[in-house]
Amino acid sequence: MTDLLASILRAVHVGLLRGASFLAPDELRAEWMQDWQSELWYVQRECRSMGSRRLGGEVKVAAFCLGAYQDALYLRRKEWRERPLLNQMRGSASACLFSLAAILAGSYGAGFLLPGVRAERHLSGYRLYSVPLARSAMLDEKMPGYKAGYVDGVATYRISRERIWAAQNARNEWMVAHATPNLFTLLDLPVRFLPPARGLPRDLPNLILSDEVWRRDFGGDREIAGRVVRVGLRTARIAGVAGSWRLPGKVDAWLLESDFDSGADGAGHAIAHLTPSGDFKTGPRWAISLFAILLALLSLPALTSIRKGEYAAGYQAPSRKSRLSRWAFLLAKIAMLIPIVYFTSIDIAYSCVSLFSPVSGYLHFACSFAICLSGIDWIFRDQRQRCPICLRRVTHPAKVGQPSMIFELICASGHTLLYLPDLPSDWFSAQRWLYLDASWRFMLAAPATGMNER
Repeated sequence: MTDLLASILRAVHVGLLRGASFLAPDELRAEWMQDWQSELWYVQRECRSMGSRRLGGEVKVAAFCLGAYQDALYLRRKEWRERPLLNQMRGSASACLFSLAAILAGSYGAGFLLPGVRAERHLSGYRLYSVPLARSAMLDEKMPGYKAGYVDGVATYRISRERIWAAQNARNEWMVAHATPNLFTLLDLPVRFLPPARGLPRDLPNLILSDEVWRRDFGGDREIAGRVVRVGLRTARIAGVAGSWRLPGKVDAWLLESDFDSGADGAGHAIAHLTPSGDFKTGPRWAISLFAILLALLSLPALTSIRKGEYAAGYQAPSRKSRLSRWAFLLAKIAMLIPIVYFTSIDIAYSCVSLFSPVSGYLHFACSFAICLSGIDWIFRDQRQRCPICLRRVTHPAKVGQPSMIFELICASGHTLLYLPDLPSDWFSAQRWLYLDASWRFMLAAPATGMNER
């Protein structure tokens, strides 16, 4: 190995150590770098004595330098664990509420990433009815709120297979939705390449293509608007390209007909846009979660205990301020759980089934009930293991007394001691709190800043 190559390798090894030094804590970086450079000198000297096997020795030197990254990361993690702020947050009420807030933000943000949930949010104020469109009286029967002012707009469509002739394309068969002209306006669906209103033809019906057909049969032509095509026995003019279609039925194009006629036996769909009062009358989405939450609360006493525990004889109960803080913490957790139940159940239900499917409502209810029941059960279990003084979770578990009889947890700030019976009996059936004097705080960690004192 030449001297030039050896110098390059030494520079590479030192560079690896300097890169690892940035992972080490700032106050230990200089000393850490000095120790590892000293060790590197001994390792390099050992490798020079390997003779013909010197290349293998250089590989070992590189492995030694890479090990410095593990050591630096260990020191960094140790520093984080020893920081006072993290020690104060660990197991505290603030950390619990912060975790719930993170779950709430995640469940709410997931709805913007899931296509089914986005569509449900957009079409939550609509209702879909499958009706014989030839009998217009059925609309009033299926939508009793139409005359009562609960519906402010209705659009109808039916899907049929049609032969399409275009000027520069061979004959194709598409699934065409024959619809009323207000379909896209009512649903507030965007249409690309739509010409100005004054440029729309009045003598021909408008045809809106799906994105798939536009790319497949027209090559993604951005000048598609205005082209004339033949749809079955009718002539239509292409008015634009629509985005994703979330309503029932696979559609290749929409023919918006001012003289919409479903035919003698036509069966199709009617979409009603509800007013705020109509949405409330027909049952909004949040009503499903609300009913499931109420049912879960009624079922909770049969599954878990909601008692906060007893207090040992001879010891006074917590102060009024501590009791108010504990109740406020409990109510804050429940208040954050309710929107978590709603958004999470929406994410699960409407990302698994199609929009306007009857199954979505049942799945929404089942998810809301299960999440709420498990969440409320966790809230009360967590509340029972919170110190009545500082609201920190009691830790340091230990077995005391007879085997498998009593489980002991202590507040890390030295406020209280919690006894949990493993085998409930007549004399000891519920958990008990025991207050500790100031001498215990000397043995344990100092009370966290900002916590309530006895």
